[in-house]
Amino acid sequence: MLDFRIDTFLAVCKYMNFTKASQYLNITQPAVSGHIRYLEEYYDVKLFMYIGKKMQLTKAGKILLDVATTLKHDDIFLKNKLNNLSLKQELVFGATLTVGEYVMPKVIDQLLNENQNTMIKMQVANTSELLKMINEGQLDFALVEGYFNKLEYDYRKFCQDEYICVGSIDFPLSIVHDISELFKYNLIIRENGSGSREIIERWLKERNLDIDDFSNIIEIGNINMIKRLVKNNHGITFIYKLAVEKGSSFKNFEKSAYADGSYFDKYLTHDYFAAVSPKVQELFKGIAVPTIEDWTALRETVRTSGLYNSYRMAVAPNGSISYINDCSSSIHPIVNRIEERQEKKVGKIYYPAAGLATETIPYYKSAYDTDMRAVIDVYAAATEHVDQGLSLTLFMRSTLPEGLYEWKVANNKMTTRDLSILRNYAYKKGIKTIYYIRTFTDDQEEVGANQCESCVI
Repeated sequence: MLDFRIDTFLAVCKYMNFTKASQYLNITQPAVSGHIRYLEEYYDVKLFMYIGKKMQLTKAGKILLDVATTLKHDDIFLKNKLNNLSLKQELVFGATLTVGEYVMPKVIDQLLNENQNTMIKMQVANTSELLKMINEGQLDFALVEGYFNKLEYDYRKFCQDEYICVGSIDFPLSIVHDISELFKYNLIIRENGSGSREIIERWLKERNLDIDDFSNIIEIGNINMIKRLVKNNHGITFIYKLAVEKGSSFKNFEKSAYADGSYFDKYLTHDYFAAVSPKVQELFKGIAVPTIEDWTALRETVRTSGLYNSYRMAVAPNGSISYINDCSSSIHPIVNRIEERQEKKVGKIYYPAAGLATETIPYYKSAYDTDMRAVIDVYAAATEHVDQGLSLTLFMRSTLPEGLYEWKVANNKMTTRDLSILRNYAYKKGIKTIYYIRTFTDDQEEVGANQCESCVI
């Protein structure tokens, strides 16, 4: 439990005002002053100073703020963990290599989204080993592939996939008419006990054939390694179609910065989230943000399994997609609290901003009332991590809000000079393209439902 005077210090830092801090904490102002004085005497430093009438943190105060914020987060985390201790649900199960790597990530992701208190223990092994663990009571259930004695276990079909023969991109599978034509090649296959291996073994046995009929047998207990060897033309394999499609890579992947891992260098040497302000970190509290360890794991997965897309793309929803899905348009500010759009077939449609409610109205601000440099800054930060130009739109009023742009001194009428300044600012920030410039003329009506007057590319 943190010292209550740390809470007082954080409140003063938040408001930079003793009176407002006392109102927030529901204690007297002298009590707030006393708490700060105690901390200053305890640490033998000055935490706050005044420049004119403006309160600011001293160097020592900034250090204490960073540490106190971390301690506060840790305290909240510990409290929540202890409170939720009795609410934890434990799920103990097993999955084969194919199922565990290519099916379960999506399933587990959905499960945790629905119930974050679930404790998951998933054991990945071949079918034979998983059945043994069930028999010994180590697992509640297992997701297996291949054959098992259906009289000994209660079972349910989970999913179904094609079992196919796979060769390198240069391998002439299309002209193969009989499996005997493949016997002259290496067969790269899973170890004994694997469900996927048993499938091909039984299929061959039914035709009085055997895997030993192949020129050479290479046993590998790792699906990604099997795929890599096949890709490099060291033999053929039999595998589920799902595992093949999930691991496809773009042409010349092996020559890219993804293959040698160098693309990820900047994410391994610089912690982007740690570099943002405590306020931003607080806003993202409880939201999973990739760590350096996550980037390291991703790098190794990509180097081993490949990557399907060669370019870093922006993630929807953007623009019109957001209207269809009734959600916010990614990193772009809202156009209006209630936007009016003219659709050709259905007529006029009103789109409330995502999450808009009576109690949240004060927190919404129209893009037309926002300094476009702030929007450009956000897009510039995102542009660093994608290869394409993002759909950046500038929103301008014919009469600009007073004081929004410091260069508007004589009058607030929008001119091409204003657009030129913003374009140059965007160029300096590294923006690749400006998608639209949307403008409208004020009509003195409710700000929430004005219609776009014109769009200029």
